[in-house]
Amino acid sequence: MRGPGGSAAPAPRECEYALIMTNVGSIRGRRSRRPASRLPASRLPASRLTAALVAGTALVGGLAALVPAGPARADQPGGIMNSVDMIGARALWERGITGQGTVVVVIDSGVETSHPFLDGKVIDEACVGISVGGRTGDCGGGADFATGEGTAAPDYTDEDANHGTHVAGTIAGNNGEAYGVAPDAKIAAILVKSPDGFDEDEDNCGEGDPNCASALNDSLTRAYSHVMELAQQYRVVAVNMSLGAGEYSGICDEQTPGGAALSEAFQAAQASGIANVVASGNEYHTTTVSTPACLTGAIPVGAVDSDEIIAVFSNQSELVELMAPGVGIVSSVFNGEYGEMDGTSMATPHVAGAIALLASASPGASVNEIYQALALTGKEVTYDEATLIERVDGEGQPLPEKLVFRLIQVDKAAFLLIASRADAMTLAATSDRGRVMGTTFRNLVGEDFATDPLTVYRALDVVGRSGMDGALSQLSPDRNTATAEATLALLGEIGRTVSARLGAVRQGGAGVTAAMDAPRQFAAAATVMADVTSGSSSLASLARLPGMEGGETGGWVRGFGQWLDRDATAERYGYRASGGGVIAGIDTIVGEGWRVGGFTAYGRSSTKTDGGLGEGTADLATLGVYGGYTKDRYHLDGSLSVGYGWSETDRVIALPGLLRTAKGETEGLTVQSRIALGATYDVSGWSVGPEAWVGYTGLQQKGYTETGAGSLNARVDELWLGEVGTGLGVTVGRGFDLGGPVLMPAVTLGMGYRSPTGDDSMTGVLGGTAAGAYNLDLARENELTFDPVVEAVLAVDGSTSAYASWRGRFGDGVADQAGTVGVRITW
Repeated sequence: MRGPGGSAAPAPRECEYALIMTNVGSIRGRRSRRPASRLPASRLPASRLTAALVAGTALVGGLAALVPAGPARADQPGGIMNSVDMIGARALWERGITGQGTVVVVIDSGVETSHPFLDGKVIDEACVGISVGGRTGDCGGGADFATGEGTAAPDYTDEDANHGTHVAGTIAGNNGEAYGVAPDAKIAAILVKSPDGFDEDEDNCGEGDPNCASALNDSLTRAYSHVMELAQQYRVVAVNMSLGAGEYSGICDEQTPGGAALSEAFQAAQASGIANVVASGNEYHTTTVSTPACLTGAIPVGAVDSDEIIAVFSNQSELVELMAPGVGIVSSVFNGEYGEMDGTSMATPHVAGAIALLASASPGASVNEIYQALALTGKEVTYDEATLIERVDGEGQPLPEKLVFRLIQVDKAAFLLIASRADAMTLAATSDRGRVMGTTFRNLVGEDFATDPLTVYRALDVVGRSGMDGALSQLSPDRNTATAEATLALLGEIGRTVSARLGAVRQGGAGVTAAMDAPRQFAAAATVMADVTSGSSSLASLARLPGMEGGETGGWVRGFGQWLDRDATAERYGYRASGGGVIAGIDTIVGEGWRVGGFTAYGRSSTKTDGGLGEGTADLATLGVYGGYTKDRYHLDGSLSVGYGWSETDRVIALPGLLRTAKGETEGLTVQSRIALGATYDVSGWSVGPEAWVGYTGLQQKGYTETGAGSLNARVDELWLGEVGTGLGVTVGRGFDLGGPVLMPAVTLGMGYRSPTGDDSMTGVLGGTAAGAYNLDLARENELTFDPVVEAVLAVDGSTSAYASWRGRFGDGVADQAGTVGVRITW
């Protein structure tokens, strides 16, 4: 056992609080009276109104729990793990999501704070007295409200006051061997105290008596004043209310005494990020639930058994959407022991704990976002035939209006919540659907969390049209970005080599050639690293190197090594890459001032993403032509190249509950053209060269696939990207004679502006089915960057030189660096 640490949801109707899914108005069910044979053998005595409200007797309709279905078991705390695993909580623990930093308020029969399962868990205690029949519960010294240590202690004379301790353990229990749903969450306990001697006057609150609902609602409203005070000190994310009274078929704010005031309190809490989680009740009802589950702002919860079948006792109605385990639930009870209980009371803390997990996974998520994530990803559950017969024929209940509910799956809810919030944040920041990157996820849930939205949606098995639309709104073809960008950086080195060659063979003092913009895209819709490593080698064009001017016809070979460093930002992955290659060309004079040539190149790169979440190798082969014209101090250069690249990647898919490796293969074609106009000036012995350039880069990628046991069955049939770039730069450099060799350092200050063309698109299939076919407009944005370069060339003799350079590219959300070292031979 490993412990912690190591389709669209239904739309709420108009004018209705978002968490209540449907208002069924006047539809009402009849009260049920369970036959005596169905009551537990150890039926709860009516000695306390509190116990009645939370433990389930015939005193109050729509109550939330059944008494223990079996004896307390001191040696079997691990049974809680069965229900916790049913809702996927363990998968989040394994990703370090354990409810840390959150507080759940438990309004119940009190909590045994000394229980080993709750050691150090309860950070606040309070008591609120219920007023009914002319009497009010005594919280000490005759007060009807009290706070402080011991004020939420349960009544040990009543075995059924175990209830609150059991609920708290389900939410946040942790004894090092067994765990509640959110084992690192904290508990604030509020005891709902009934009047002394209430058992002697139980007629004040008969079954379904409005006095019960009024008393309960009023006491809860008072308790919520304390909840809001707690929220000023702690990060309260949920209030668990495994209690209830009465029966109501729809929104009951105005139908139940005190309901309007409590509903206002619920809505104020929800606006502050606090979920109001309430048991639906255990009266076998098919169309009604108890209060406060029926109030605006409540999240009502029903129960299922271990076979994921709706529990026969669980109240259901159109208001109920979420279900959780509520049969045979093992948790903490009095005297440090453990007991098994049934009821919607037991289901409710599973949902409250799940909300704590989601709140810790996505700290900025609203209550409605969390609820929608649970509702969207929950497993469909429905009535089985036996349950319907027992309710309709045995209990005299009407046929249910609603048949399908959602058993919460908190791991999948976390995937969806994180993905949807990451997309929303990215849209707000960049208005660019193609820029959803792993860094956004990583910022939410930990430094080692990085993946693309496609993975999130495939992990959820969302391949239907509605789910696919959501996936496409976030899809980024960034699966092989790092590897592809490193490969394209090789093309940038090719561009610099061509530019350097043209500069070296110019007559009469060559002009400067600044950044030659290589194709920035190979398998990425976002800006790629190749910009950093593209551009000319300005040094060779600042001054003629002795013996390197070139004759009528000449050739050259260049070998180089390269490193790339991309810092992670809110829109980009971070990664490190290294590579190298060989470039060779030949050119000749074709007229006065004119020189043309051709070249070929091959390079390979190796890339690793931040956090060790992926690595790959990529190859690129290129053919191109180039030419230049020089007159006096001015020059005009141009080039055209095409490339073919292929890559292989091992990509770690790191999501809560999902850690797999997928192998990917990609092929693609690139085309690049560029024209630059510049000049060279001598200023006190320094060469100063301004230059302006314009270029176009296009990419057509075909055949991206993922294979192997970890494959998510993603496929891109075609990716087409186009981009026009332009820029201005000034290079300043000088040659220093070292007694034979010549050293030439230089600095370039440049600005670049890149604008995607209108043909950016991607087609493919999600989920491997025809229904998943898509055609996506990548909608990339324009980009303005500052592009500094520092470089040096050491000319050893007339034909051999060594060089080194550092290049950067910085802008809004851009922080890229690259370095290159190499050797060039000319003849």
